[in-house]
Amino acid sequence: MYYQCEPTGARFDPLIDLVIQLTEEQCNSLEPDQVFSIQYYDTVTGNWMETETYVNRNACQVIGEISHFSTYALMVKGSADTTKISTGALSEEMTPETSGTPSAVGGMSVLTWIIVIIAILAVIGASFWYYNKNNY
Repeated sequence: MYYQCEPTGARFDPLIDLVIQLTEEQCNSLEPDQVFSIQYYDTVTGNWMETETYVNRNACQVIGEISHFSTYALMVKGSADTTKISTGALSEEMTPETSGTPSAVGGMSVLTWIIVIIAILAVIGASFWYYNKNNY
C-alpha cells in the first residue's frame, strides 16, 4: 500500500496528517502488538524514512504526520533489517516504481482539472459577452 502524494515536494508547516483508511477486513486482521509506520521514500538516499505514526484502531486508521508530499507507504515494522508493507494478512517487501505517473486530484489529473477550469471560465465569459451584446 503506497501512495504518491502530489505535487511532490510541497512543504507544510505545521505538519499535516496523512490518514490511511483500512478496510474492515484489514483492520480485523491486525495483531494487537503490530507496530505500524508511515514512511516516505527518499529519492536521494534510496531509503524509506519514518514519520511520526499513530494508529486509531476504533476508526481503522493509520495516521502519519508529514511535512511534505512524496511517495508514502504503510509499513509494518519487521526485523531489524527488513521493513514490510502491510497488505492485510499478507506482507511483501516493496520498492516504489519511479515512473512519471501524472498526479491526480479526486481521480483526475492536474492537467484535466486545468482544462475543466478554463472551459468553465470560457463559458462564463461567453455568457457575459452574449448578455451584454444583446442588452446594449
